[in-house]
Amino acid sequence: MKDTVQAKVLSVNEFKEIMTDFTNPLEIFRETVQNSYDAGATEIIITLDNNEETKRLDIVIEDNGEGLLPKQFSNFFDLGNSTKRGTKNKQYIGEKGHGTKICYNSDKLVLESWCEGKKYYSEMDMPRYKLTKKSPPEVPSYTKPAEVPHKEKKQQGTRITIQGYLTDDYDSGNDKTFHHAAVKDYLLWFSAWGSVEAEFGSQENAKKIIKLRGVNYDESRDQEKYDFKIGKDGYEHIPFGHRFPEKEVSSTEELKRYAKKVAEGDIRAPLSVKQNAEKYWEKFFAKRIVLDGDVKLGVRK
Repeated sequence: MKDTVQAKVLSVNEFKEIMTDFTNPLEIFRETVQNSYDAGATEIIITLDNNEETKRLDIVIEDNGEGLLPKQFSNFFDLGNSTKRGTKNKQYIGEKGHGTKICYNSDKLVLESWCEGKKYYSEMDMPRYKLTKKSPPEVPSYTKPAEVPHKEKKQQGTRITIQGYLTDDYDSGNDKTFHHAAVKDYLLWFSAWGSVEAEFGSQENAKKIIKLRGVNYDESRDQEKYDFKIGKDGYEHIPFGHRFPEKEVSSTEELKRYAKKVAEGDIRAPLSVKQNAEKYWEKFFAKRIVLDGDVKLGVRK
């Protein structure tokens, strides 16, 4: 019989690599919205706040999807421990348990869930510090999920609170990355919320809504400039599905004109790109239509 050595995984390194394996800080919305989508949520509430006391960015994502029982909290916190598996009748976007690790880029992570009328709670302190700054680094731990009293009328759903997102990198005085218009743009171009399924006749998700309140959401000048409107509840209501031009776009020139229109409302694009439809088309537009969060639809020039 041959001698064998079992391969090992260094869990600290694996957690750290996956936590930092994101090129855009806005990807946190793609991952959390996909989780809510997979949970069958019809309403997702996203709130961003520049915490004046800590000078950090706090993010809250809440939905009315299927909640989590205490034994299911590990699906969120653990790596590769997701129990989501697609079936013939139901497909999930996220199944590996990797995406939520972007939430570890924070000072504190709180997970609350309502299931069958009961509320369960768990929290994780200093995940980013423990994985990237502590010596030696360690895999962060979370409190054992426990039932807690609550007065909310909520019967099911989940709330994720990310305190101090991107602790070392975020400048609270530079709000462009998490500006309301930028987050909305990302949701409609790069997340499951920007699906084009309605263009193929599907109305399955037609009644779903995201309520969004990003940084600088209350500046009336920006609302007019970037074409968004905040409701009386303090949120913009964003229906499910990508926003296409009102008339059919059939030629390259029309697509370029549409790209320029998009650019004028995209604060993340450099000014030189906004002023040059051709450059915007080449660098951004042809790559930005997404289907179900993963599949990119290319358009030939």
